[in-house]
Amino acid sequence: MPIPTRLRPLTPSTEELREYIALCNQIENASEDEAGPLIARWNARAGMEYTYPEFLSYYGAVSIETFVGEMLLGQPTYVPDLTYPELREVLCARLALELSDAVDSYFLGWLEVNLPGSNVSNLIYWPNIWFGDESINELSHDQILAYAMARSGRCFPDAPADVPMPYPLPAKS
Repeated sequence: MPIPTRLRPLTPSTEELREYIALCNQIENASEDEAGPLIARWNARAGMEYTYPEFLSYYGAVSIETFVGEMLLGQPTYVPDLTYPELREVLCARLALELSDAVDSYFLGWLEVNLPGSNVSNLIYWPNIWFGDESINELSHDQILAYAMARSGRCFPDAPADVPMPYPLPAKS
């Protein structure tokens, strides 16, 4: 089952993506003083504050298409009426690598917002660090969610009650 439509961010048009890639290039090629009004235009669309140094360093981590795409997707929001199957679909889609880089990044942030304080990204990618136990390498999807829910304190009435949690929940750091 794919990520439910109601959870998907609005996809920017190809024209908007091109427009903001061009703007990003203008900012990168401008001096800091010249970039001020361009960044203000960018930030008006982004709904958050980007700074000049971010335009000079993102390419070390992501492509320009991903950087712009992430901005255009907006900030993930908390979903108060979220169901466990929906939460699980988001995690499964991410782990199946079926999302573009920008959408994948959006949904990683979305998981963090919807499981606050769980540090779910570390739980997904570095469970050994999350647990403080080098012997832990892999968890099932349901185990990841069970531990993240336990850490965040967010409960879902429709979550399975019988998910094995063989490791003790580490203390919050």
